[in-house]
Amino acid sequence: MLSEDLSKYQEKFYDIIKVTFVGDLDDNTTKYTLINIPEGWTLTANGRSVTVTNGEAEIPEGANVKLTPATAIINKVKSVTLEDFMPQITAPTLRTDLVYNGQTQALITAGEVDHGTMLYSTNGTTWSNKVPTATNAGDYNIYYKVVPEGHYLGVEPTLIGQASIAKAKGWITLSPSYTTGWDTWSSKYQTITITHHPGGTVTCRPVTADMMSASIFNATSTSCSATITKASGLPGNYGVYFTSAATQNYTAAQAVFLCQP
Repeated sequence: MLSEDLSKYQEKFYDIIKVTFVGDLDDNTTKYTLINIPEGWTLTANGRSVTVTNGEAEIPEGANVKLTPATAIINKVKSVTLEDFMPQITAPTLRTDLVYNGQTQALITAGEVDHGTMLYSTNGTTWSNKVPTATNAGDYNIYYKVVPEGHYLGVEPTLIGQASIAKAKGWITLSPSYTTGWDTWSSKYQTITITHHPGGTVTCRPVTADMMSASIFNATSTSCSATITKASGLPGNYGVYFTSAATQNYTAAQAVFLCQP
């Protein structure tokens, strides 16, 4: 039972008119006419079925009136007590399969309600009947509510949970990725081209710092380059690790350049 003032329902849905009673429903001498009865509802008065025609039905004064699916009591002072009820609701659900792909993606599977309007929000303040979407990887709070319709109850703002778009797997490629013939005591160098996921900054770390070094050019470009230098010394297998840093939408990635005798 709602605690709010129910007179608005009487005015909006049940305009009750007192007229002279004619009929055999009971022994009362007056009757009421209920108008604007919702389509598809059924009506009984004192346990007896009452015909609803074009949204109107006549009932005796003081009769115990039942409207299905809601219940109304009509008494001798023409007051109405109306019990609102919950609509059929399928709550929205969070999607759990989201990975960054550069495209706008729906964060939830939409809910349904048979009476009222379902709205969504990512901050609990700004609402829309459109399913919330996002592009960037991250976590997003999702709320929903149902705006009531007539004598059907609504749903207060409710936090569904947190939808997440996972980062895509980062990548980095080296061309060439290895070299051979570095078997002399003299220093050697090699220039390579590096491509990697957008936004990542490329850094390098020689496996053996005193034998190898590398200089990176345009490290933040998705296509950059590096010059790898081998110091004078013993021949052997050496390498340089190249890493493209994690970004908002990509994980970090690593590749190794191998120098072989």
